[in-house]
Amino acid sequence: MANLIIENSPTIQWYSDLFPFFSLIESTIRSHYWLWTDVDVTSELPVPPNDHDRYLIDGDVLFDFTLKRPQFVWSVLSALPADTNCDPAALESAPYADGNSELWRGSPRPQLPDAHFEIVCWDSSATLLIGASGNVADAFLMAYPDARYLDVDNQSRG
Repeated sequence: MANLIIENSPTIQWYSDLFPFFSLIESTIRSHYWLWTDVDVTSELPVPPNDHDRYLIDGDVLFDFTLKRPQFVWSVLSALPADTNCDPAALESAPYADGNSELWRGSPRPQLPDAHFEIVCWDSSATLLIGASGNVADAFLMAYPDARYLDVDNQSRG
């Protein structure tokens, strides 16, 4: 499993524009349900707002939303199996980015045990891919050629 980060790249117009990545793995995006938490985007949400700021959305809805090229200021997108029975409101704790120091130590893992992988949009300045399989990680590296291995970066953070 790979953990990657893209930040400080001259090739990206704004962080976090997920469409370049999503366009390379469209079938993977569409075949999952997504727990979307810690949500702050520059566009109207594709789902009705709720009190707990946690959304379980269909992959088709998420992919189509990225076609509008929104900026994900803060967000955690957890890729869940299509047959998931996750109730976002019932979660004891939800995946989060803002203030999550675990992302910057060692080898992070997706915050939900059932997640196939996780995408973390960090304060409009970085995008992290956590726990990705080979084809998903390869697509991230293709979409963002300046991406680096987060685990290596975390070693130098000490």
